[in-house]
Amino acid sequence: MNEEELKRQLAEAGGISVWMNNSDPVAAGMKMASLAHYLKDKPDAEQRAIINDIRIRGIDDALK
Repeated sequence: MNEEELKRQLAEAGGISVWMNNSDPVAAGMKMASLAHYLKDKPDAEQRAIINDIRIRGIDDALK
């Protein structure tokens, strides 16, 4: 997916993570920005898998 779509998907997944898990929004934002940079050159399937993992398990658990 293109970089803008990747950022949008990560923001949505991160927002769900913060809302559901009561994660710190500032820390989650920093992690998502770093993750967007890391994922931009990865295949679509890997990007989507990580984004779905964030939606399901939360950003902190998905990045372990």
